[in-house]
Amino acid sequence: MPLKSNFDNRTLLDRLDDGICSFNKKLADAWQAYTPFSKGSLEKIVYFSSAAGLAFDGIVNKSSTILTVIVPLYMAFTSIEPHTSKDDETTSIHMGLPKYYLKLIQTLLYTGSALGVTSRLARILEHMYNGDYSNMLQNLGAEAFMFGLLSFMTGLYMSRSAPIK
Repeated sequence: MPLKSNFDNRTLLDRLDDGICSFNKKLADAWQAYTPFSKGSLEKIVYFSSAAGLAFDGIVNKSSTILTVIVPLYMAFTSIEPHTSKDDETTSIHMGLPKYYLKLIQTLLYTGSALGVTSRLARILEHMYNGDYSNMLQNLGAEAFMFGLLSFMTGLYMSRSAPIK
């Protein structure tokens, strides 16, 4: 008799994507429970903070990030239709890509930016401790970029996790 798995034949990518969705759903539910604002307003705040972080990185590192600021601002002013990972699979197939492609990109961007935020924060604290403020400012710009990317991906996952109330 073969051993049965409790994971019902889902891939690691599916489980990781579902975990990120459920985490962001819990964030949105907590937001609605403890504030008088809706999930839609939280998404707008997340996209505005994403644009602010990306703009701050552009100012500190003297780079041109006009498109990376425009996209989160556009997302903040338009409402995103809630969608599922099946919708992403359908979109990938229509684009001629493997069905898991968009899910893979979103999961990698979310986890990579979360790891980037934590590692850059450790570097900033190290530079503060050593009194190396010029390198701290460069790392602060990179931290702002990672924070902007994480905020943007959080907004996308929130739009996938629960309907706007």
